[in-house]
Amino acid sequence: MTKRPMRRAEREIVDPDDIEAILKRCPAMRIAIPTDDFPYVVPVNFGFARDGDRFVFYFHSSRFGRKAELLEIDRAQRVGLEFDRVLGVGSTGELTNPCACSCAYESVVGEGIVSRVEGDEKKRGLDALLRAVGFLGDIQYDARIFDATNVYRIDVVSISGKRNATVVSPYSKGDRL
Repeated sequence: MTKRPMRRAEREIVDPDDIEAILKRCPAMRIAIPTDDFPYVVPVNFGFARDGDRFVFYFHSSRFGRKAELLEIDRAQRVGLEFDRVLGVGSTGELTNPCACSCAYESVVGEGIVSRVEGDEKKRGLDALLRAVGFLGDIQYDARIFDATNVYRIDVVSISGKRNATVVSPYSKGDRL
């Protein structure tokens, strides 16, 4: 896949450490799953693993419902990914000029191949998800619930981030966000 240059190159984030830091601050991952008509976009809790520049994401699902049905149509489904955080809304200049309003944010987008996992990898994926949402205890699974849960992995093909922190917040007395 050829990477298209970002229009606002000064906002682009390509360093994997910076991307990882953003991901750790994002509460949800949105997955765009292809359908015959329009993409189905669904927010999910997620965990991830990283090996150098390569990211792998994990999420879970019931064995039933639209998300599970769409992901089972093709065992190597191509999906889009999106993560974001709004840092504040303010102005890039005069606080009374509505045309100078802007949003401070950080986001990550990517594409990947999703597949359902089983066995040890299913447990590793659920463990990563639970740690990402703050679970601190010893992780033990009820076999009946574990067996009734689908776990998917997304092998990331491309990923990049973007940040706009040049907004003056009307609530911060002129401090940059």
